[in-house]
Amino acid sequence: MRTRIHLLLALVCALVLLPMGLAAAGQATAADPGTDQPPAPATLPADGAFLTLHLGRTQWSHRDPTCTTILPNTITLARVAEELKSRGLTAVGHVVVDRTSDTWERQCENRFAYASWIDLARLRDDYGWTFVSGGQSYANMMTLTPEEQRAESCGSLEALNAHGHTRANGLFAYPNNKLTDEIQTNVVEPCFAFGRTYGNGVNKRSEASHVQSTVSFNGGACNDPTQPCYTAANRRYALPSEVGAKMQPQANQWTAVQFYRFVLGRRNDPTDPGFAWDCTSPDVNRHWTSKAEIYCWDDYKLALDQIPSNVIVTDPLSIAEAWGVQ
Repeated sequence: MRTRIHLLLALVCALVLLPMGLAAAGQATAADPGTDQPPAPATLPADGAFLTLHLGRTQWSHRDPTCTTILPNTITLARVAEELKSRGLTAVGHVVVDRTSDTWERQCENRFAYASWIDLARLRDDYGWTFVSGGQSYANMMTLTPEEQRAESCGSLEALNAHGHTRANGLFAYPNNKLTDEIQTNVVEPCFAFGRTYGNGVNKRSEASHVQSTVSFNGGACNDPTQPCYTAANRRYALPSEVGAKMQPQANQWTAVQFYRFVLGRRNDPTDPGFAWDCTSPDVNRHWTSKAEIYCWDDYKLALDQIPSNVIVTDPLSIAEAWGVQ
């Protein structure tokens, strides 16, 4: 009789626990691009000092001319995520839908590989990153018909939402900064809280609108006129002190700082002069890169060191919610 009771109890427990086991087995892993978005963060104080760390086009790695090998002395996005997490920080990546693969085979062009949907899911689930739209195909919005404009901007949200990135409507990152007031008002604003434009990166609560300013810090010629890397080019290498100053918003302000890819050490291959840099000097005025979208990794970390403890690093939709931008 006791044996029958034990068997009956075991059967009841199994029936109770079976749905739980099936639910656990059916849960998507971090690598599954269909994972549901984590709950939205608590509403932030409207008078907070806010900062967003943008990664333009969410580029995973820097490649050789054949796009098959990661270049030495370059930083993958995985390493960026680890560094930010160690500091308690998150980032916001821009997603170009048509350049985002559903597999581990990352799409590559112009010698850099885009993050895949699998990569994006892991950055979201393991590192707290959020993502916004960089367009369906990174098209110049000013050359499209109104219908094409809606497909390029609002239409891109379908793929982002389907992959669990449900906070992507916080901002539309206009490809190559091509926008007009008409496009912003009639096309982008009904779908997105903000439309990004390049500027000084400072946004004020008292002037809150649907247009957001992002400052894009880039590489370029060095700042030391006594060095060969100093040229007549208008673009100069952004110093970490300059970047760090933008990472110190005041109360009722939101600053947005954008980078792309990071490098270490020195590279000056005469067979590949278009991809060169020198980040080795103790004097940051001598640091330089040959491409605007490349920046010295250690200088970026120096800038991160300057973020005050009271600054809230967050995503555009959280700002919209805090500031009442509908």
